[in-house]
Amino acid sequence: MRRYVALVVRHRVAVLVALAVISVLSLLVLQRAVIASSARKLFFGDSPAYAAYLERTRVFASDEVVLVGVEVEDAFDAATMEKVEAATQAIEALEEVNHVESPGRLGLVKGRPGVLEVDEVGELVAQGPEGAAEARRRVLDDPLYRGMLIGRDGRAVVLLVELVADPDRKAETVPATIETIRQAALGAGFAPERVHLFGRVASLAACVDLATRTLMTLTPVVVAVLLAVVFLLFRRLWPVAVTGAVAALATLWTMAFAILLDREVNIMLSMVPAVIMVIAFSDVVHLCSAYLTLVTDGRPKKEAILEAGGEVGLACFLTSVTTFFGFAAMVFVPTPVFRQLGLVLGTGVAVALGLALTLAPVLFSLMPTPRPADHGRRGLRVVDGLVDASRRLAMGRPRAVVAGFVVLAAVAAWGLARVEIDTSFSERFEADHPISVAARFFERSFRGTQPVDLFIEAKTPGGLRDPEVLAALEGVERRAEQRPEIGVARSIVDLLGRIHRAFNAGDDSVGPLPTSSPMVAQYLLLFEMAGGGGVDRLIDADGQRMRMVLQVEDNAFRAVARAAEAVRDDARAALGDRATVEVSSLSHLFGDWLASILRGQEIGLLFSSLIIALIMGLGLRSARVGLWSMVPNLLPLLALGGLVGFLYDRVDSDTLPIAMIAIGIGVDDTVHFLSRLRLEVARGDDIEAAVERTFRFAGAPIVMTTLILGLGFAPMALSGYYSTSIIGTLLPFTLVVALVADLLLVPALVRLGWIRWRA
Repeated sequence: MRRYVALVVRHRVAVLVALAVISVLSLLVLQRAVIASSARKLFFGDSPAYAAYLERTRVFASDEVVLVGVEVEDAFDAATMEKVEAATQAIEALEEVNHVESPGRLGLVKGRPGVLEVDEVGELVAQGPEGAAEARRRVLDDPLYRGMLIGRDGRAVVLLVELVADPDRKAETVPATIETIRQAALGAGFAPERVHLFGRVASLAACVDLATRTLMTLTPVVVAVLLAVVFLLFRRLWPVAVTGAVAALATLWTMAFAILLDREVNIMLSMVPAVIMVIAFSDVVHLCSAYLTLVTDGRPKKEAILEAGGEVGLACFLTSVTTFFGFAAMVFVPTPVFRQLGLVLGTGVAVALGLALTLAPVLFSLMPTPRPADHGRRGLRVVDGLVDASRRLAMGRPRAVVAGFVVLAAVAAWGLARVEIDTSFSERFEADHPISVAARFFERSFRGTQPVDLFIEAKTPGGLRDPEVLAALEGVERRAEQRPEIGVARSIVDLLGRIHRAFNAGDDSVGPLPTSSPMVAQYLLLFEMAGGGGVDRLIDADGQRMRMVLQVEDNAFRAVARAAEAVRDDARAALGDRATVEVSSLSHLFGDWLASILRGQEIGLLFSSLIIALIMGLGLRSARVGLWSMVPNLLPLLALGGLVGFLYDRVDSDTLPIAMIAIGIGVDDTVHFLSRLRLEVARGDDIEAAVERTFRFAGAPIVMTTLILGLGFAPMALSGYYSTSIIGTLLPFTLVVALVADLLLVPALVRLGWIRWRA
C-alpha cells in the first residue's frame, strides 16, 4: 500500500488528469439517466408466479385498483348520485383506466315467479323519495352490499377504479395518474377534504412520491452536515476540502456505474448517493487523522503521507473489502431491486476506497504542511476524553464489561424474538398524511380495502355450473367471511343465489342455489337481458373459469397472503379434483416476495459473516482473531433486531436493508482498531502499552468516523416517510452500538486474552 501511495504522489499530475477525464465521462453518462421503477423490474423480474398472475388478469380483471372514497351526507340523495355518475364517467374516460365499479350502477336483483328485474341504485334514487328509500333499504339490509360500494351507515361511497394492467408501468408516473383520478372526482363537485384515495396502488404512489422528494431535499442537507462535522472535528479547512472532493467524485462515479448497468434509476437507488458519500467521508477522515497525527509527532511531510497511506490505507482496504461483501450479500435476496442495490453499493465502496487512497495523498502533497494538532491532536477535547475513559474502563474492568455486553445481548435477543416482519404501504406515513387519513376513513366506513382474487378453473367447460360445485363454493365463502381478517367474499355464487330467490319468490321449498347446470346458464342469460352487467368479470362464457374476490381488512402483504392462502386451501379441499384454485393477486405476490426476502436476508447475513470473518482472519494474520472479531460486529445487528422488536408490533420490511448496510459499515471500526493493535503488538510492547498506543492512534478516528456517519445519516430522520426516517434513526443507533463495542468490548476481550496473536 505504501508503494502505491508513493507511486500516485510521484505521478500526481497524470493522476489528476486521469481522474478529471473519468469524472467528465461520468457526467456524460449521468445525462442518460431516466427515473423509472416498474413492478416487474423492482420486485418480480422473470418470476413464473408473476407471469402466471399477468396471464390470469387477461381473463377477468386486474387487482391494480384505486379506491376513490367520498364522505357524503346521504349516499341515496339524488344530487349525490348525480355527482357519483359524473365522477364515474370522467374517470372512465381516462386513458389509464380499464373499468370503474360505481355505487350508482350497482344492480339490485328482484323479481316474482317467472320474472326477473334488475334495478340500478342510481335509477331508483332518480325516481324520487320512494325510490331512494327502497334503494337504501335494499342496500343497507343486504350483507353483501352494505359496506362495499356504499358505506355501512349510508354516508360514504366508493368508486373502484381498475387501472389498465401494465407490468412495465413506471412507479414514478403513478402519482400523476392518481392525481388525475382525484381531479376527475373533484370535477364532479365533491369537496377536496371529503375525497380520499386509497388502496395498494395509491399508497405505493404516495410512497414513491414522498421518498423521491425527501431524498432530493435531504441529500444536500446530508452533505452540509458532513462538511460541518469534519470542520468541527479538525478545526481546519483542508480536511473539509479533501473529504468533500473524494466523496463527490465517489458519488459521481458510482451513479455513473449504476446507469451503465441500467439507465432506468429506481427509487431504491436514490439512497445510494447519501450512503456512498458517508462511506467516502469515513475513509478519508481516517487518512486525514493519521496524517495529522504523524505530522504532530514530527514526521516530515512526505514520510507522514506515505506512512499514513501505508498503515491506515491497509486498514481502509480491509474495511472496504468487508463492507463490499456486506453489501454484496444483498444478491442473495431473490429480487431485482436488492441485487442491483447490493452490486451498486458494493462497487461504490470500492470506488470510494480507490479515490481515498489516490486523490487524498495527492491533495496532501499539493497542500502546505499542516500545523501540528494541539490539545490532544483534535479540535474536540471531548473525543479524547471519551477515548481515554473507554480504555481505562475496558482494561481496568474487562470482566464487568463483557458481562454487561452479555446482558445487552440477552435483552436484545428477547426483543428480536418478538419481531414480525410485514409491509403495509399505508402504515409508512405520519398520522396527518392523506393516505393515513384515507385509511381511517375506509376502516370506519367499509369492509376490507385489499382485494385478492382466487382464480378457479374446472377441468371441463361448464364444470363451474355444477350445483355441487356452487354449493361447495358457497360454503367456502361463508367460512372465509368468518375469518376476522376478511371483510367479505363474493363471486358468481352470490349473484346466482339472489337470482334464484328472486325468480322463485314466495316458494319456500326451493333451496338457496340453482339445482342444475342449464338453470345456471338460464339465470345468467335472464340477468343480462334484464340489464344486469359484470357477469363476464366473474365467470367466463364456458363456465370453466371464475374468480372469487376476497376483501381483506389488513393491508399488510404477508397478512393478506396468509388470509388468501387459507381460503385457497379451504377451496381446494372443498372442490377436490373437480377444479384447481390459485391465488391471483399482486398483494399475494408481494407477500411471497417478502418471505423470499427474509430467506435471502438470512442466507446473505450468514454469507457476509463468514466472508468477513475469513477476511478479518487473513488481514489480521490470525484465524482466532478473525472469529472473535465477529462478536462486536454481529452485536449491533442483534441490538437493532431487539430495538425494533420492542418498538414495533410489526416491523416494516424496509428495515431489512438497514441490517445489510450496518454490517457493511459497522465492521470498519473493528478493522481499524485491530489492525493498529496488531502493529503495536508486533513491535514488542506489552499488551497494555500496545492497547494504549492503539487508542491514541486509532481511538479518536473511530469516534470521529462514527460521529460523521451518524450525523451524516441523521437528517433523514426528519422525513415523514418511514422508510427514509429509519435510515436517520435506526442506522445511527446501530453504528453507535458498534462504536461502543469497539471501544469497550474489543479491548476487554484483548485484556482477557481471548483476542491475541501468537508471538
